[in-house]
Amino acid sequence: MATSHEESDDDTVIIDDPKLPIELAVKAILLDISSEKLEEFMQKLTSLGVKQVEDLEFVESKDVLGILTPIEARKCTNAWQSKPGGSLSASLFSTPSTSRQGTPIFSASSPTQSQEDAISLASSQDNSFDDGQENSRFDDLLDYMTPKQDAQTGKKSSAGMSSVKEKEIHDVNWDRIPYRIMAYLKKGERLPSAERKELVRMIIDDCQSQGRAKPFPRTVKLRLIASKVVDKFPESLKDMCDNETVGTGYESLLHQLVNRVDNLTRPQQQSSLKRKVSEGNARKIVVDSYGCVRWQPEQLPDGQTKETQEEIRKELKERFVKMQNGDAAESQNKDTGVSHKMLLCYATIRKEINSPGSTLPELLSSWPYLFNQIYFMEHFNHLMDFDLMDKMRGSIETKVPKLIKYMEETSNLDSVKDTISKINEAIEKVEANTPRIIGSLLLLSDYFKEKHGIVFPVEKDIETTCAGVPAYPCLLAHGNPVTATIFSLVIENTCIAELNNPLSAVCSWFASYYNMNLKYPEQNSISMEFVQRAFLGINPDRGSKRTKTKGKKPAISPAVLRLTTALASFENEWVI
Repeated sequence: MATSHEESDDDTVIIDDPKLPIELAVKAILLDISSEKLEEFMQKLTSLGVKQVEDLEFVESKDVLGILTPIEARKCTNAWQSKPGGSLSASLFSTPSTSRQGTPIFSASSPTQSQEDAISLASSQDNSFDDGQENSRFDDLLDYMTPKQDAQTGKKSSAGMSSVKEKEIHDVNWDRIPYRIMAYLKKGERLPSAERKELVRMIIDDCQSQGRAKPFPRTVKLRLIASKVVDKFPESLKDMCDNETVGTGYESLLHQLVNRVDNLTRPQQQSSLKRKVSEGNARKIVVDSYGCVRWQPEQLPDGQTKETQEEIRKELKERFVKMQNGDAAESQNKDTGVSHKMLLCYATIRKEINSPGSTLPELLSSWPYLFNQIYFMEHFNHLMDFDLMDKMRGSIETKVPKLIKYMEETSNLDSVKDTISKINEAIEKVEANTPRIIGSLLLLSDYFKEKHGIVFPVEKDIETTCAGVPAYPCLLAHGNPVTATIFSLVIENTCIAELNNPLSAVCSWFASYYNMNLKYPEQNSISMEFVQRAFLGINPDRGSKRTKTKGKKPAISPAVLRLTTALASFENEWVI
């Protein structure tokens, strides 16, 4: 989650992170809410316009009934009503109180066990510390949430704004950092791996300089430390991929700091600070608005009603049927007005896609033009607010050659070497760089040691092959996957469209996960996240499109962070 801060004259850092207090306000009432349900609920609150804790008092039960049960909705809305003589944030986070339903709410003094449970759910660490550490964690997060007065302006920060003394964030003593490391940092050069690890060790050692009896910093403070260090030396430490920030920009440094604390405290605790993700075999399709700009518009375009939308839908369906039946006039004018009419119906189409009971056959029947390559791309472009084809084409031309060269020079995996060899042979054969498009996806799967589950060769016939591939969106190559020019997009074992070049195929395949609200398949989730973040620059502040499994996952895959960091340092003349 992105965190911005300002420094006042009294060395106080003002933290602007409005979403954490809102999450805690939810967990204070619904202590057993699952992470998946919480994420969906937070997205709903955001769509309602909730930006800070005080906004929660305007939420009504009917607004959230689609996500929460009636009892859960009443518990929340009753607890969030403004209390006489104070603000909602004060009633939740400052004064001891209880909701009308008897659910404990945060108290600033003597936290109860239920309150500690809620805090531990919100913390990014496991509940594996001793009692003294638990109390410290509660105090850390409570201080982080409580509105404080800015000594410089005399104004109180809004909900989600808290002041944390710099000494509490363990400001790094840069005088103790070796000269060779500071030389990289001051010149703005990427820090080599060995020096980066040494810097991480020294930061944590500095946190413990006052004695080993002092508890190690929790993840909430490590996040502030990582953010502050990266802000000081962004050229050397920020997570970048070809001048584009990956995630918050400090996730890889945060991950290293957490690992360091984890290693030092391992003998004293049974479980790790890091969340372990267990393997799951479920093929459940989950509705997901991750990264979308126009996931579900609330209003129809001016002049449009449900009746006019239905008329347009019927007209488009009739035109599509005529075109499919060989109507000459319709075939010649097949694009006339279709794009405009599909855009007019965008909100209605999204509502149907986002409906829990929506099925692919129903969408194919109601909106057949949606699955035409042109309109499928236009739908994605409007949904995400950027041109997918242009963005992907640029990355294939500028980023993929460096990716292939890096893996060619550094990877010892036989599968990686074999795929690179196939790509180079295909380039010589077709005398073009198009084999890099599909080849880069196969190469990422090999590098991350994932299965080749994105592109499958056609066996015997399309129908037989479709029946044998996974249910998630994938591509069927008509010929050698690296050199093929004809592909079929398959979703839920149904052939949706035929595509006549690899760039269109890859873009349509990727767009299907966003257009149809699908999570990335577990067996290829790391490769797809790399494409999402490094190739397309989709870097939301929170959440993940990787398939949900037990446990809490980091927002960005550590494997993706390692590769982007390595690429940023690759061919850097200052790296030894």
